[in-house]
This record gives sequence, C-alpha cells and structure tokens, in this order.
Amino acid sequence: MWFKVRASDATFVEASKKHFVYDFRVEAPAADVFAWVTAPEHLGRWMADLKAARWVTGSPHGVGSVREVQLKTIAVHERVLAWEPGERFVFTIVRASVPILKRMVEDYRFEATGTSSTRVRWTIAYQPRTLAMPLEPLLAPRFSKMFEASCAKLSQLGAVR
Repeated sequence: MWFKVRASDATFVEASKKHFVYDFRVEAPAADVFAWVTAPEHLGRWMADLKAARWVTGSPHGVGSVREVQLKTIAVHERVLAWEPGERFVFTIVRASVPILKRMVEDYRFEATGTSSTRVRWTIAYQPRTLAMPLEPLLAPRFSKMFEASCAKLSQLGAVR
C-alpha cells in the first residue's frame, strides 16, 4: 500500500526545520559519482539498507522522472526536480509505503576538487506527519546511521573503482 507524500520543490531544502546534512569526499570524477547516485543499478553498491531500485518512468531520465527505491524499512517514489550531471541531483518523495512523511526532499551537490576527486554535499530535508512525530526520536537516529553508512560506502566506492 502506498501513502501520498506532499511533493515539494527544491526550496524546501532551505525552508525545512529538519535536516540531515553530510559533506564528504569521493575519490572519483564528479560525473562518475553523479552516475552512482542517480542510476538504480549503482545504488546497491553504496546505499545502506537497499533492497531494490528501479526507474518507474522510461528513458531518458531527468527532471520529472520517477524512481522507486525500496529500503529495509520503507519504499518510496522519488520525482526528480534537478538533474545536472556532475553538479546536482534533487528529488522529492511523492509516495511512501509507510505513512511517516508529510514532505521530503533530497539534494545532492557535486563539486570537482581535482581531476579525480569530488566533494559531495547531501542534504535530506523532511517534515514528518503529525501522527509520526512521537516516533521521530526513535526513527531519526536510525535513518541518520543508515545515511552515514551510505556516505562511507560511497566514499569507499571511489577508492576501489
């Protein structure tokens, strides 16, 4: 069963009162890191707790495309808001399998720091549903650990490519 999540635009990243923010380096060109973050077939190489991922919409992929990502705890449909290869990838969650989100936007920014090194700034902005707010003290640390593990795996992926 799917639950609707209010679609937001990229400005929600700045407007939201609740964020996870990660800033780290990957020893790979920005174009490669962008591909690893956007392509469902690469997500399993670095995203912690990933069970499956696929494009719901057809090729070519870009702004407006929808990707389904299934994690151990939740599945979501993500609609792409910004698609700037090697620079920025932003999406909003539009559906979730668990009714805990009112809104959520993820913003990945890629900055080349040399010929084969990329700084990644990953911001996850969210607003829980009112009924889920009492669970947030339990859920936020769980998701934070998952995101931190994903950052570490993505960093390591660059080192072993």
